[in-house]
Amino acid sequence: MKTETPTPDTSSESPAEAAAVVASKAGAITVGRALLALLCVLAGVAGSLLVAHSLAARQKTDERSSFGQGSSAIASNLSNALHHQEDLTTAVGTFLAGDSKATLAQFTAWAQWAHIMPEYPALRRIALLAVVKHAQIRSFVGRTSAGRATTLRVMPAGARPEYCLTAAEVVRGGVPAPAGFDYCAREKHLLASRGNGAAIVRAIGGPAGTVETQTPVYRSLAIPASVSARNAEFVGWVRQVVSPSVLAQQALIGHSGYAATLHYGPSPVDVVSAGVALTGDQSVSTRLVGNWTLTSYGPAVKAPLLASGRIWVLVAGVLIGLLLGLLALLVGRSPGQEPATAPALPAPEPPAEPAEPLYDVLTGLPNRALTLDRASLVLARAGRQSGLLAGVLLIDIDWFKDVNDKLGREAGDQLLKIVAQRLQGVMRTEDTVGRLGADQFAVLVECTARSLRLDALAQRVLEALHRPLEIEGFGPTFSMTASVGVAFGRYESAEDLLRDGGAALQSAKADGKGRYKLFDSSARSVVEGRGGLEADLSAAVQEGALKLLYAPIYDLQTHSVTGFEAKPCWEHPERGLIAAEELLQLAEDCGLIVPVDRFTLEQACGRAAAWEVERRRVGVSVKVGAEQLHREGLITDVRRALQQSGVQPDLLTLEVAESAVMSDVAEAAERLQEIKRLGVHLAIDDFGDSGYAYHSDLRKMPIDCLRVQRSALAASDDPEYRNWLFEAILMVGRELSIAVVAKGVESEEQLDELQAMGCTVAQGPFLGEAVAAEAVAELSGAPVPAHA
Repeated sequence: MKTETPTPDTSSESPAEAAAVVASKAGAITVGRALLALLCVLAGVAGSLLVAHSLAARQKTDERSSFGQGSSAIASNLSNALHHQEDLTTAVGTFLAGDSKATLAQFTAWAQWAHIMPEYPALRRIALLAVVKHAQIRSFVGRTSAGRATTLRVMPAGARPEYCLTAAEVVRGGVPAPAGFDYCAREKHLLASRGNGAAIVRAIGGPAGTVETQTPVYRSLAIPASVSARNAEFVGWVRQVVSPSVLAQQALIGHSGYAATLHYGPSPVDVVSAGVALTGDQSVSTRLVGNWTLTSYGPAVKAPLLASGRIWVLVAGVLIGLLLGLLALLVGRSPGQEPATAPALPAPEPPAEPAEPLYDVLTGLPNRALTLDRASLVLARAGRQSGLLAGVLLIDIDWFKDVNDKLGREAGDQLLKIVAQRLQGVMRTEDTVGRLGADQFAVLVECTARSLRLDALAQRVLEALHRPLEIEGFGPTFSMTASVGVAFGRYESAEDLLRDGGAALQSAKADGKGRYKLFDSSARSVVEGRGGLEADLSAAVQEGALKLLYAPIYDLQTHSVTGFEAKPCWEHPERGLIAAEELLQLAEDCGLIVPVDRFTLEQACGRAAAWEVERRRVGVSVKVGAEQLHREGLITDVRRALQQSGVQPDLLTLEVAESAVMSDVAEAAERLQEIKRLGVHLAIDDFGDSGYAYHSDLRKMPIDCLRVQRSALAASDDPEYRNWLFEAILMVGRELSIAVVAKGVESEEQLDELQAMGCTVAQGPFLGEAVAAEAVAELSGAPVPAHA
């Protein structure tokens, strides 16, 4: 019989032993959970440290990038200023080459006309130096002193074959150099420079240091090829003394916290500083034009790991770790019983949606979403602190559409990058510069109410954007303008803040662009009423509800009306008469400028034809917008208006703004030639308001007339200076056989001044307001008002 091994009977295990086994397993599980909880806490702390470190590294990168952009902007400012000073040498050299015997009075008058001292704030003195032989001292003294003296004490004393003396000099707030000071005795190489064509430079360092240049000038302006030719054509030197510290201080405008040191020469022995460089500041050196080197200093990189903003990241990480640890201890516990089977694995989560991008791809600035988020944070901080205010600058590039249309999208993208860099260059590191879309940018600012000067900041933005720029591969430099809307205060939401900034921006654009506006309640009402006004204008254009007024233009020699300027206007049913300036601006803003200009052109030509039938042969002038000049359909519109009306082409004058011509002289000249072939006259309107077309440029253009608003010349408040400029324009007109029309004559005194200058054509309120076509018959034979 087989013997079987008995199987242990577990049912006979005692209750105490079973409880011990269960307790052992439960203890093991509890220890595991505790370890897991500890790991969760440690992971939270480590993760928060990594995030804080990443944020600190990002801040350091941003600060270094901001410093690099600021330094580049300062270097660009200084390079432009140094080139600007070189341009002055060229201009004075041109004057000297044209009249090498110019007297002090003639040079002083020319310097005043050229506005040299206001235009060049770093200039200490500018002089003309001449080589005077010993036997010519008496005649030289008689010419330079206007006959008041016949003797001259030469310094240093001594008889020499030739002297280098001052023929004329203009000084800023100082004493002119002694008339007999011989610069050749001081500078041994000066006489040799007339033969080699090289300028002599002397630099003196220190806060009050100066840089003095003596540049030889030749009759042909260009430096002749041979030594003998240079000696034969030499007429003198232009001596220029400049204060580099002023240049450096101007370059630092808008760059708070920066400093600059200028070194001159191959070995930097001459130093000029501006601003205060602190220990630990970032620095970078940049080679400028000539022998100048700039060292820029910016705020030190300060991004401590546990800064006030980042310590909360660490706290949050610890709290998250503790919560996860607590969950690890609690989840899955069943009092008195462990699960018989392993818990099922959670179902895999669907892949997360890609995070919304927060930075603009083109400029690298925060995009609209991130800008709004940061605006909300700024407003929240301002709400918690009674002395803190939040503000926004909304910036829109004027005429950006023209850049895209004429130069292409690539040029527009380059322009937007330049705008982004310049905005970052004038802002503090704690401010946010964002791109809201297209050509619109926003700057978020927060500071105490007492120190908040957003108007000054807006002005810095306008100045930074107006500096000349160059788009790679797209021709010469040009300037742009921007409109800025400013809003600040306490707001409930970011949308409300941006809404009021947008209202101020629209107000700035409505006032003519290229300026800033602070928000007020009237700005909001302007914006709210704008949409309805644009809709009304569209309906008025379609229904032909616009009308023309005709401003008389007088010939001051014959004392009679020689033509009329046609000005469109609109009798709005609620707002009343909307004059030409506001109407044309509104039409440009809402895209109706083409039909408004076309209406004006056709109506004016029809009216001139009717006057011609009535045996009153008077011309009409019609303004053409900047966008219109380069529009392909303009010539078709002009040709159609001439054909439909039957008016003689020489009775029509098209007025083109100078800014439209100056933006691209070559293209404008070609375009104007096409229009001129139709037989019409052409005028440059607002000549001198924003700069001056060069004499050589005017020669290339088929221009018949320059229209000048004397009160707006060079944006100057000095009437004497404006008179100088207007007389110069009259001289250019006579030389090129171009008529000059003086606009805006408001008084008998102004009319007398114009006639004394030799002006022969004028218009303005004193001579006659714009009238309806029915009243033109009374003016067409009317004489110039009394005393004209």
